[in-house]
Amino acid sequence: MADKIILQRVDAEGQLLQATFLPEQGMNLASYRRGSIEVIAQSTRPLFEERMAGLGPLIGPHFYHRKDEEIPPVPHPEAFPHIAGVFAKGVREPFSHGIGRYVPWQVEATETKLVAVLSSDTIAGGVPLSALEGQAFTMTYVAELTPDGLHLQLEVFGQRPSLIGLHTYYDLPGAVGTVEAAVQPIYNDGGLFKPIPTSWNYQDHRLIYDVSQLADYGFIYHPDPLVGSVLLTTATYRLRLTSRSPTEQHAFQLYRPADAQYVCVEPLAARNPRQLTSPRGHLDLLIAIEPPGT
Repeated sequence: MADKIILQRVDAEGQLLQATFLPEQGMNLASYRRGSIEVIAQSTRPLFEERMAGLGPLIGPHFYHRKDEEIPPVPHPEAFPHIAGVFAKGVREPFSHGIGRYVPWQVEATETKLVAVLSSDTIAGGVPLSALEGQAFTMTYVAELTPDGLHLQLEVFGQRPSLIGLHTYYDLPGAVGTVEAAVQPIYNDGGLFKPIPTSWNYQDHRLIYDVSQLADYGFIYHPDPLVGSVLLTTATYRLRLTSRSPTEQHAFQLYRPADAQYVCVEPLAARNPRQLTSPRGHLDLLIAIEPPGT
């Protein structure tokens, strides 16, 4: 299998689109370009090399950290170089945001499209992935460059409540920008839903969040929770992410830590990722890059 797969095509306006995936390293979306515009924060590559957390990683089959009693032992932690550093920090979870981003996927690709599959029967570190994730599951990742942008179809089928999503680190030049979306008047703060503060520039269901601020919050689309659009505007580009789901297990997370030169817009196949209820999740995404001011 190739260490790197580059999809490319010319878009509807004659600009070259390129999307680079790393199938041997968790199907990370390492680069997404339109002409000279790169939207993946390449400054986060050290996070990727340290613990598979930077660039464009997956989320799934679980979100963030599992409860201690749900974490199976890792028989051969030396097979996963990031684990020693994680445990040294006192973190109990060896596979934050799910095993999907830490292991190789099986992929078939053409110039413009790839189909990737991950099964819990796959052996890694001397054991099947089901022993590391704590359940049987399958995940699929279909990516295609279309004239409109990068079209992704993500799916998970788990034995236990599961989700799938993206944790893409988008470049935020100068640490300034906004995220705009039509959302319900509540937000998810660590698993608890609260009313959206008016200080966040929220009015008539329209949120325009200043991402120079800190953020680690979840939002539900309005008026239709099954479909929504998020517009990220930065100093050098605009990015529109349209997300569809067949069920109301559908939301997006907004994450930006202090002093970061990136912001994460995370589409999720879960309404509340910290309280999963369904063993299945599906997302149909379109990620389109625009020059600033369009």
